[in-house]
Amino acid sequence: MLVLAPIPSWDGSHTYQALTGTKGIAINGYSSNKDGAKAFLEFLATPEYANKWYDMTREISPNLSVNYAEGSVHKAIFDATNAGLPMPNIPQFGKVWGPMKTALGQIAQGQDVKGALEGAVDNIKMDIEEM
Repeated sequence: MLVLAPIPSWDGSHTYQALTGTKGIAINGYSSNKDGAKAFLEFLATPEYANKWYDMTREISPNLSVNYAEGSVHKAIFDATNAGLPMPNIPQFGKVWGPMKTALGQIAQGQDVKGALEGAVDNIKMDIEEM
């Protein structure tokens, strides 16, 4: 039996806020049929289509009208995303992934959590300074 629960904050005083990202669709400024593209995007944003797309793909939708079963993985992901913070859209943020992957691997192998994370922070700062 799969049991899901929200990730608590470090001290339990507030909802954990993961970094999140979503897909987006836009109209190309060079489109020869902007009105048709706009109509299509408006159709995609309807509750009916959002629910149908979820039923077909099981992808989490940003549309608030999609109904996820309580206790499902999809509902947990949707709730976490709604509580989350947008992923920073800056080049420096790309320097976070490598050191964090290394730190998480070290932690998974039983190494000191604080030491691994402090090492990651040091590496991130150094990498950003070198940009």
